[in-house]
Amino acid sequence: MNRWLRLGWSLSLVAFMGLHSTMGDAAACDVCMRLGHDQFHALSLGGDDFQDARFAASDPADDGIATAQFVIQGGKWPQPGGLGSPVTLTYSFQNMFDGGLLMPNGQPLPADLIRNSINEALGVWASVVPLHFVEVVDDGLDYGLGATQFGQLRFRHVYINGPDPPPPQSPIAKARAYFPYAGGDLAGDVEFDHGDPWQEVGTLPRPDILGAAIHEIGHTLGLGHTDLPQANMYWIFTRYSGPGTGALHPDDIAGIRTVYGTGVGSVTPLATVPEPAAWVIATSVGIAWLAVRRRRRTTSTLSEQVV
Repeated sequence: MNRWLRLGWSLSLVAFMGLHSTMGDAAACDVCMRLGHDQFHALSLGGDDFQDARFAASDPADDGIATAQFVIQGGKWPQPGGLGSPVTLTYSFQNMFDGGLLMPNGQPLPADLIRNSINEALGVWASVVPLHFVEVVDDGLDYGLGATQFGQLRFRHVYINGPDPPPPQSPIAKARAYFPYAGGDLAGDVEFDHGDPWQEVGTLPRPDILGAAIHEIGHTLGLGHTDLPQANMYWIFTRYSGPGTGALHPDDIAGIRTVYGTGVGSVTPLATVPEPAAWVIATSVGIAWLAVRRRRRTTSTLSEQVV
């Protein structure tokens, strides 16, 4: 590595809208735009071999051009077996499926689109390093208000700052993430702004969950912003066209393998839960069936009555 920089900031990294994408649209980090690329929020906490938040670029090739510009930042999740050994991380959804994220038409962003996008985002990272993401039950409660069940990586929507101001003003926050060693329960969490419209195919003012999630998860695993515009971890994150279109850039891969080593992980989601509307229909049908069944019987048992 040819440069290291210690940073003393200890807050979360905030990702914002910008100008780059596979389709020409993306999300940028306003923190970087305001403070300069090398001065955004970071942690000077570490773990294992990562004792300080630090920047790292690959050694230059023969032509003098660095082959990668990935940034290691914010510590890492414990890996007692060393690089290349498996690491299991739990994840959960606090409120992502309650209809709080809206599409431009005002309708809720489909729960299956949200779930599939985030699972795919986890999967692209797990495909190149031995990280095993296992979904766990989330009680839906806020920290400090009784929350006891949640994953190490916790996904939720919150209000950050709402829609972008009109051009030519700079775009503002769409999502944010917390580094592994942010401290307390927030470490590893990802938040999406429910003040913004979301959609499957991302555009500049209307982001997609997949592109935002790939970028933010990179931060939760210990990566900062790269200098390569083509990478997901560039301070302007890549926009995608929904599940099935996400992919890592070689710079992303080089960075995350530097942190955790080479290997293949996995994503294990919980059994799919029906959409609220489907649950209501199924429950109504079940109640009607029970009512008919009971009317047709001349006698019943206590256990049947309880059911």
